[in-house]
Amino acid sequence: MIKIVFCLPGSNFSTRFLRAWTKLLHACFRNYGVETHVRGAASSNIYIVRNNCLGGILGGPENQKPFQGEINYDYIMWIDSDIIFEPEQFKLLLDQMESDKKIHILSGLYFHESERRFVAVKQWNSTYYKKHQSPLFLLEKDVKGKNQPIKVDYAGMGFMLIRKGVFERLDYPWFNPLDLNTGPDQKSFSSEDAAFCLKAKKAGINTYVDPETIVGHEKLTVII
Repeated sequence: MIKIVFCLPGSNFSTRFLRAWTKLLHACFRNYGVETHVRGAASSNIYIVRNNCLGGILGGPENQKPFQGEINYDYIMWIDSDIIFEPEQFKLLLDQMESDKKIHILSGLYFHESERRFVAVKQWNSTYYKKHQSPLFLLEKDVKGKNQPIKVDYAGMGFMLIRKGVFERLDYPWFNPLDLNTGPDQKSFSSEDAAFCLKAKKAGINTYVDPETIVGHEKLTVII
């Protein structure tokens, strides 16, 4: 049986999310042969939230293991509280990870609020970021017609599956601010998920997105 820890950051979950989450748990128990563990955390600091979801001890040693080594797991599945999804979309990620052991991080895609840009970046370009104060995000045309995982430098962690061994290779804190060095007169830090993906890449661990797994992003409306 596959053992998965579901990490759910945050404390406010909409009715839409709870419906999706209930359907997923039912499918895991009845259809997918998945043993589930659930971890959550809440804070105004997203870096603390994600570290706490993994059982990190603030101020603890750099060689901490997720959940302090007390949970035996195969994968960690991150699902943010503003993501709307179907169980089959989770299963698509899981099946691809099971069939291709070379993939260690695989994410679904979702759009930015009020924009038709995915929360994913094919290639992180510091020069482009300094000029535009934003990375060059993937567009619909970039993934249209593709059915194989696409390697990226950064993907949002709202619907992301991570194989055991990834966090074990990274120093704690697994999530911390990354200074983007935008100029001497200002400080600019990446989002926590961008910092994580770039940290993983530096450790030799690539991130992929599945162009066929596009989930909803719930803001004032569900963006899909």
